[in-house]
Amino acid sequence: MRCPICGAKLKDEKCPYCKITNKQVIYASNKQAKEIRKSKQDQSNIHYSTVLTHDVNKVKLWIFLVIGGWFGADSFLTGKYTKGYYQFFSYVGIFICGLLSTLAEMYNWGVNAIDTFGVLLSFASIFGVVNFLMWFIGVISLLTKKYKIPVVMPDEEVAHQMHYEYTKIQQEKYKEEQERKYK
Repeated sequence: MRCPICGAKLKDEKCPYCKITNKQVIYASNKQAKEIRKSKQDQSNIHYSTVLTHDVNKVKLWIFLVIGGWFGADSFLTGKYTKGYYQFFSYVGIFICGLLSTLAEMYNWGVNAIDTFGVLLSFASIFGVVNFLMWFIGVISLLTKKYKIPVVMPDEEVAHQMHYEYTKIQQEKYKEEQERKYK
């Protein structure tokens, strides 16, 4: 596991440089990061982590990336809004340029219109290639567990409390399972 702040490998459950604990990384919140970005507050405490947090559904992320990744669906899901808007509007532009180019040829709008929309379509297709590369890199990075999501890390005390509550719930579930087994 790596530190989302400096990128150093965590040693002895702690970053040797930033003193971030592995519990802080594990219990970081993508939901809080998205809320901060939406409200345009100070974003200095938002970091990018390769550890998928408890509030990001991995299956949902895969579906959004594979099916809607070309249009930025995975970026909107994880709170990378600038990238998502770029991908979405570039495909809208490609669609509009393609439609206008086709209509110009179909209804014989003239050579100038056909050439203009053809050039625009060629230019817009460059954005399509960039989008494809962004999508492909996203799939590869999710496969290799290097997909970065914006997160807000809790304080060390809050992370310890969250870990305590999580382990308590897991122990209760285990006890219930054992009781059901022996009945």
